[in-house]
Amino acid sequence: MADIVTALEQMSVAPSELGSFQAWLEQGDALTFLQQNTVDDELVLYANMQNIYIHALLVPANLVDPPNIDDLMRWNCNAYSSWSVTARFHPSPSIAITPPLVGTGSATFEQGEQLVFAREFVGHVGETHYTEILQKFIHVSDIHYVPEKNAYCRLDRHGDVEEIVRLIKLRGSGQMFGGTIVTVKRKVLDRYATLTDAAIVRTFDFTRVRPSQFSVWQNSHDDGVTELGDLFFRKHVETGYASYMRGCQIIRSQISKDIIMDEFDSGSQKDGRYAPL
Repeated sequence: MADIVTALEQMSVAPSELGSFQAWLEQGDALTFLQQNTVDDELVLYANMQNIYIHALLVPANLVDPPNIDDLMRWNCNAYSSWSVTARFHPSPSIAITPPLVGTGSATFEQGEQLVFAREFVGHVGETHYTEILQKFIHVSDIHYVPEKNAYCRLDRHGDVEEIVRLIKLRGSGQMFGGTIVTVKRKVLDRYATLTDAAIVRTFDFTRVRPSQFSVWQNSHDDGVTELGDLFFRKHVETGYASYMRGCQIIRSQISKDIIMDEFDSGSQKDGRYAPL
């Protein structure tokens, strides 16, 4: 695939020419992107842009084998979810820490693990929005945030700095509000998913309009779910006006525990006590 960032930026902009705009509303390029990206070396974990929303999470692999599509399609979550304190006073007082994926609308996602956390702190000088990555993932993967690269990195076998998780900020211009893209090296995420007995599930919503011309949806939304293997979605197109495609994509790890064990099984590390990832 061509550069992921360029591809997403191109898809986020409504074409000016009428024929191209109608083709854009059909969502074919978005569907191709989602399918192709699963075989790329770099996977989009998160994208929050004009006309594009993608957010990948981990869920227990056994819960999507097979998946409950009706349950997954009820997802209602975003990267601004986080741990919080919940207090109840009736019928009896209680207080507890609530994890990020409570209240997603999906029983499958509520048992999952969030990887990307969008946060905001007005005390920052300049940009107040920033992105964090799940600590357990970055520790297990032995990656470290390098400010000058705006990425979580590690040293490769040659001693060079390798970018594993990229945090990409997009500047807005005109009516475009910019956005954020987070990508990860697929082999690293696959390894973590295998170690946690999880599968990757990407939620997505491509809503395509010209903001200056869109007011409300003009037609009813009774579209059924389209299933293409591990990708399923609802699509609604209003010719010449607007469209959306909203759904989920299951991405299964391509690395087995046996492969990981073989990587650890060398020299004095055969007892497993000191084997690095």
